[in-house]
Amino acid sequence: MRLTSLILSWLPTGSRLRSRLVRHNDLRLQHQPRHFNSFLEGIKFVGNPNPEVPFYYPISREDQTLDDLIVRECLFVGDKETARIQGAVWAHGTHIDISNCIFYECRNAILLFNNVSGFSIRHNIITESYESALWLGNEIESFVFQENIVVNNHNFLVMPAASTYTSVFRKSIISGNTAHVGSWSSEKQGILEIPNPSIMEEEIDH
Repeated sequence: MRLTSLILSWLPTGSRLRSRLVRHNDLRLQHQPRHFNSFLEGIKFVGNPNPEVPFYYPISREDQTLDDLIVRECLFVGDKETARIQGAVWAHGTHIDISNCIFYECRNAILLFNNVSGFSIRHNIITESYESALWLGNEIESFVFQENIVVNNHNFLVMPAASTYTSVFRKSIISGNTAHVGSWSSEKQGILEIPNPSIMEEEIDH
């Protein structure tokens, strides 16, 4: 199945994904939920062509004490050469729910680091990420990752080398990625592959 057909078939019936162009001319302009129970739905984010913006994160939440962030039916479209997205969703805090979204050619699609236990990533398509589809921190007690399509990225997952996750990656297509799991090396200033990562998988189509 071609990717365009796959995307159309993946969107739920009655999807509210709208072609809303979000422009970013300000150096720091981005969606920054600063409250509990934040909800973003049906937004199209395109990469930032402004050369003065070194790192652009369309949705970011820096306060790790916040709870409940829902991102649903959004489209993130970057271009490595002309309109980069450093990380489509970069967030701290508990109960982050990302569902029915499409991530295309972002450097990193989803980055979740501090106090992010209880996050949920479901029914998403992530493709052509040229660093990682998913980058996680340590000390994550529980999460849900299921029914996602993660294909043709550089790394599927970047995680701390010494971390062990007890939750299971379930019922997803994770295929065609250059590397499966890696960790960031401060010494090498790059991501090194982890040959036998401490992750559990169930019903994963590689």
